[in-house]
Amino acid sequence: MKNADEIRERLNEVKKMKSYTEAINVLADIQYQIGAEACSERHELRKEIGKLREDVIMLRCIILGDGKPEDSVLARMARVEVCTNEIQSTLETIEENLKGGYDTEGLVEQIRTLKKMGENIKKLTWIIVSIFIGQIILALIGIL
Repeated sequence: MKNADEIRERLNEVKKMKSYTEAINVLADIQYQIGAEACSERHELRKEIGKLREDVIMLRCIILGDGKPEDSVLARMARVEVCTNEIQSTLETIEENLKGGYDTEGLVEQIRTLKKMGENIKKLTWIIVSIFIGQIILALIGIL
């Protein structure tokens, strides 16, 4: 009789009864059913509370480290934060080295400069080779 309407309907039937003995017996049956269902519900609730209690104990062990504070989630989060800060610091250093600071050239600019120097050295090498070949040609013409 988990439904209030069902209980009300049965009580209305009792009100219509002519025999007091039969009405009292039906009321006793209704009361017994209500009590039995309440006991059953309380039993189920106790089971659920027991499961919840076990879950709370397990979560407490996980969060607080099961007697080892260094293994707790909070301690682990703190370690993750420290590592994240170290990574951020390292990335900032790398970025500064790549881009350069106020008074220094970054690695990217240094690579561009070296690339330009390499191109200029190639040009100079071709100029020197051209001059050398020209001198050889003049020496050969002077011999003939």
